Amino acid sequence: LRHLRVEYPDIQVIMVTGVSDAETAAEVAELGAYDYILKPFDIDGLLAKVERALVDRMNQVTQCRQR
Repeated sequence: LRHLRVEYPDIQVIMVTGVSDAETAAEVAELGAYDYILKPFDIDGLLAKVERALVDRMNQVTQCRQR
């Protein structure tokens, strides 16, 4: 994720993990992930996170263009 954030700073990353604890959540956030989802995951839950990430990114782009 560190390398992705350097090469593609505007990308929205949703991490998939099998570990459910506060430390993992904090690490994912610190690394710059947009969100994360636990395995095994529900496809509808993943799609909702992807949709939210895309909407947020489109809003960011729109705001940048308006400046």
